[in-house]
Amino acid sequence: ALTEDDAHAGTITFSNGGTISSAVEFKTPAAVSISGTMNIGASAPWAAFTHTAGNTLITGTLNAAATQLANTTINGTLNAASVNLSNLTVAGNSTIATTGTQQFTGTIDDSTADTHTLTLNSDTSQITLAGNVGQTKALKEITVTGPVKINCASVKTKDAQTYNSSVTSDGSITLESAAIN
Repeated sequence: ALTEDDAHAGTITFSNGGTISSAVEFKTPAAVSISGTMNIGASAPWAAFTHTAGNTLITGTLNAAATQLANTTINGTLNAASVNLSNLTVAGNSTIATTGTQQFTGTIDDSTADTHTLTLNSDTSQITLAGNVGQTKALKEITVTGPVKINCASVKTKDAQTYNSSVTSDGSITLESAAIN
């Protein structure tokens, strides 16, 4: 496993993707930026990717196993065995696809209100929305495939909200959109 030293606080940029052959943990409080296609592990089922001390920017495709990220901006695709994300900003039409669970513990917002779509696909594994969606800047659309547990107060989009599998909630929730499917 590769662990980046937390005593250093520089930005880490992968401008042309690449492959890191084993699990990786970035401890820098600075940004980690990924463009192109980045594989964590030599091939599927990939290896773990962790960056909980700073911002992670994905502008290409990240293929990893268990993925744990703090503040993330996505304009591309994240393919993983499972994801645990805190705050997520959608900066372009983006997809997060897993074979396992998806846990969103913070807010999900658009970088520019009402502009970008987010697709969450977990096949048959649980997707949990624990932080409000569109709290500061609403997404244009959200599409969820996989059983979703909405444990936040609100999901707000400009256009459609599409839930292709079962939806549960432990409390009151407000779904605000021009079209909820």
